[in-house]
Amino acid sequence: MVEQCPRARRLQGDEWQERAGGWFLAGAAVFLAVGVSLVAYLVSHADEDTQNVSDGVTMAVGLGLPVCAIGAITCIVLYIRHRMYSPR
Repeated sequence: MVEQCPRARRLQGDEWQERAGGWFLAGAAVFLAVGVSLVAYLVSHADEDTQNVSDGVTMAVGLGLPVCAIGAITCIVLYIRHRMYSPR
């Protein structure tokens, strides 16, 4: 198949990381900012006498925090991997 198109561009598989570059760190910062804002919302609405936060919001925060943590870790790992294997 390659013999039919000798001028075709051959991709190695990691070219998308070359284009992404610093966007990995920007994505990690967004994930961390959302996680901090979720915790800040819960802390600011917590009251010892009454419960100001509904169960749905608590569930959304409970699901959102692990998603933000996994997303931030993934973005940081991809950025580090990109920096380690990119030619200088």
